[in-house]
Amino acid sequence: HAVKRNRVKRLVREAWRRNKSEIVVKCEEQKITFDFALVYTATIILSYEEIEKKIKQLSLRLNKDYFHDEDNSTTAS
Repeated sequence: HAVKRNRVKRLVREAWRRNKSEIVVKCEEQKITFDFALVYTATIILSYEEIEKKIKQLSLRLNKDYFHDEDNSTTAS
């Protein structure tokens, strides 16, 4: 089980690392901090592309809900 768990952790970390910059910039601009905990609940290991898609959806949702980003609110689904 450890091999699968570590693979999921690597995939999620990489997807987050590549897609967090917009959120980090907005947090710095507004001088706020966030602590993120991502919980992987799927019973199968998704592909990197699917995980990255979910991380991007999370980013859009955070922008909409916490930063009231009007530009991204129409693209979030």
